[in-house]
Amino acid sequence: MRLARLARAHPVLLRDLDDSLPWAEQEAQLRERFGYGANDALTAELTALGHPSIDVVVNHEAAQQAWAEAHGHDVERPDWQVEVLLDRLRRHEPDVLFVSDFKIVDPSVIDRLRRELAPLLVVAWSGAQFDDRRYFESADLVLTCVPELIPSFRQHGRPVELLAHAFDARLLAQLGPRRPDHDSVIFVGQLQRWHDRHMRRVEVLEHLVAAGVAIDIHAPQYDWDLQQAARSSARTLAWQADRVLGAVGVPQQTRRSWPVLRRLDNWEARPPSWRSRQLRAHLRPPLFGLEMFAALRRAAVTLNVHADVSVSHASNLRLFEATGVGTCLLTEARDNLTDWFVPGEEIVTWESPADCVLQIRRLLDDPVRCEAIAAAGQARTLRDHTMRRRAERLLEHLGARLR
Repeated sequence: MRLARLARAHPVLLRDLDDSLPWAEQEAQLRERFGYGANDALTAELTALGHPSIDVVVNHEAAQQAWAEAHGHDVERPDWQVEVLLDRLRRHEPDVLFVSDFKIVDPSVIDRLRRELAPLLVVAWSGAQFDDRRYFESADLVLTCVPELIPSFRQHGRPVELLAHAFDARLLAQLGPRRPDHDSVIFVGQLQRWHDRHMRRVEVLEHLVAAGVAIDIHAPQYDWDLQQAARSSARTLAWQADRVLGAVGVPQQTRRSWPVLRRLDNWEARPPSWRSRQLRAHLRPPLFGLEMFAALRRAAVTLNVHADVSVSHASNLRLFEATGVGTCLLTEARDNLTDWFVPGEEIVTWESPADCVLQIRRLLDDPVRCEAIAAAGQARTLRDHTMRRRAERLLEHLGARLR
């Protein structure tokens, strides 16, 4: 079985790459940053297991252009990127096309890839809440790490299976020995204050800060620019306008027909401010790739708070990233957490914001226990939650569909 994965790198990971290099060296530069979606952890393991696999990072435009020029494509054509994608995939002859982020290409492109490449399977990944089901209509199989999303996919007739995230153990060689700061608590992640995103995450962090917990919060919201702030303010103004129009008798159906109002996220509540005032003093620059892993590895405790879509199950990537690098993971108590770790031995859990404060203080007051849990969590991840394990599980799912 041959697999090709379409991937998307976070724009930050694409900064400061040397685009004068040949395409293969450009792609190697990006992989070495170990950013989510941008490295070859999964395809390398599949290849090692006897299933030749490749990655195409679709939004790495400089590398795609270098590949195009090296293979005789005219990059002046308006559709050169799609033609290059087709050519790269055609040369690999994949049996399985794995779209790891369906929004990186239009659904019409996926349909064209299916027609011209005739793969046996088109597989889609969904790791978060989604708004447009068109991105999954072309999939023969949907894979998700979020158990809460499975019923919705099945309701709409999509075959779906659970595939958990994993840790790329190769990066440990890049990090060096662990030298933890025994007083440090860290959180790394998004703080999008919209319904079904990270409202609860922000509330938990605000509670910790109010309780006097010294926590470093690395989030993209640290350096939101004026344009993003203005966009947030515009949402608030639209919400207020909707309320005023309703009060003077404009029917709701009429108001919803206006695009500026139809795009509001939540009609029942005032859109939240673009950044939490309580957290400002604790916000730090966002971290990605190796820089993020190094920061997690230095921390005594890494706090994890799932996105709002994960209401009852543990499912996010931080579970395995934090334990994999050897920090002590503090995460919500969830129904399925024992599928991955032993709470109290390999990780620590919290039941409420107040309990989260208590657990942080206990861990910082007992560094020996904190480090013992961190070591046990790392051992479990390196045994059961590596990319090799997930590659094996993926092959089981694919094999079941191809039989």
